[in-house]
Amino acid sequence: MRALIGKLSTKKEEDRDSDTGAADYAYLRKKLLSIKESCETFDKKSAKGAIAELRQKAWPGPTKEPLGKMAECLLNGDFDEVSGLAEKVIELIAAA
Repeated sequence: MRALIGKLSTKKEEDRDSDTGAADYAYLRKKLLSIKESCETFDKKSAKGAIAELRQKAWPGPTKEPLGKMAECLLNGDFDEVSGLAEKVIELIAAA
């Protein structure tokens, strides 16, 4: 039983590492700019769709967390906060 648990734990770590390395930052940046544009025009449907698309992919923690917060802020109609979070992630990408 312990051997099986060990194998599963190792597999999870390998998947997590490969997901982080496979991040497509050009796609992420394009979608974030789209989200910002949607927020400027108060287009909640487009912003929600773009956020949903991004959340389906595996991203590193510093990128993944703001995406969840963006979705939450969008539900509350806080377009300025969503746009600000998108800008922060874009800056993170540029710094990397």
